[in-house]
Amino acid sequence: MNEGLRYLDRLRTCFGPHGISTRSHFRHLWLFIAATSSYLFTVTAQAEGGFHQPSKRLLIKPFIEAPGQSLEFTNIIDKSAKVRWQPNYRAKTGLSVSYAGLGGFSISGMSELAKESAELKGVSRITDYRFRFPWRRFMLSLGYQKNQGFYVDNTASIDQSLAGQYIKNPDMEMESKSLMAIFVADPDYSLAAFLDHSERQTRSGGSWLLVAKFSEASFRDSSRSIGLIPSAIRPRFQPEALLHEGQFRSIGIGGGYGYKLGFGDIGYASAMGLLGPSAQSGKLSDSSQDFTSSSTGALLNVDLGIGANGEENVFGVHLSAEASIYKTAATEAATTLTSLSVFYGRRL
Repeated sequence: MNEGLRYLDRLRTCFGPHGISTRSHFRHLWLFIAATSSYLFTVTAQAEGGFHQPSKRLLIKPFIEAPGQSLEFTNIIDKSAKVRWQPNYRAKTGLSVSYAGLGGFSISGMSELAKESAELKGVSRITDYRFRFPWRRFMLSLGYQKNQGFYVDNTASIDQSLAGQYIKNPDMEMESKSLMAIFVADPDYSLAAFLDHSERQTRSGGSWLLVAKFSEASFRDSSRSIGLIPSAIRPRFQPEALLHEGQFRSIGIGGGYGYKLGFGDIGYASAMGLLGPSAQSGKLSDSSQDFTSSSTGALLNVDLGIGANGEENVFGVHLSAEASIYKTAATEAATTLTSLSVFYGRRL
């Protein structure tokens, strides 16, 4: 009872008696998650059967990753009117360092694009920070990504005179921020084993999951030379054809399921999917007006992995994807982030 009262007091402290302002969404959601996780860790006993904690806690993990991102605009009435922007960059190589129970970080770099690709699609610059703090029954993740320099992937369907070429905008920017918390309902499934390899799940098992997520996406053509909607397709995007900027926020709560299938002593194949409703607000803007939006959307996250998680060595392939859809009266903006990585790690 005392723990429950302390938990309620944490919630009152987080939200306050007068609600939450838009500018403080991120801070209050962080405090809410911290209070909730603190209470859950206090009152939830974790079963130890089916798990093994390696004696060596430090994990050094080199990796090769192919990141992906897209921003697609669709006319809500004419669904065939689409503009799909993508950055142009190569796969990156990096090194991940983590310590069991504490989380970790990674550093990475990208090699230069081939001259032909750079001339055809332009060159993108990326800033990418991602942090995961997974325990067996709870995970907190934070992400920040910024890209500058995009090209229109479906240029040929927009302007047939540009067949074999791409519309490029070196000044276009897209920025994404996210904060997500996941709680595991059943003690037979470990987030730490799947996402961080900081422990080993020695038998097959799965669990229903609970998720809370805050995300923010913004995009702009700072030069306003091309805009978000290329001139050849603007007549099909009226009255929102001259857009040069957009900003959206969403807060969602949902659920999902995760499962780990074990084979042999150390092999695994795992899948985790999360889905739920979200409250969204934001706007698209041209030089003279804002097209605002306040609606209900959805959060969607998928993680798939296959590999081996041994006492000293780990290796495998991991695919992660997330998507968000934002709407105004006439335009739908969909953002996707993907990551496909191949890794090998050793415990020290």
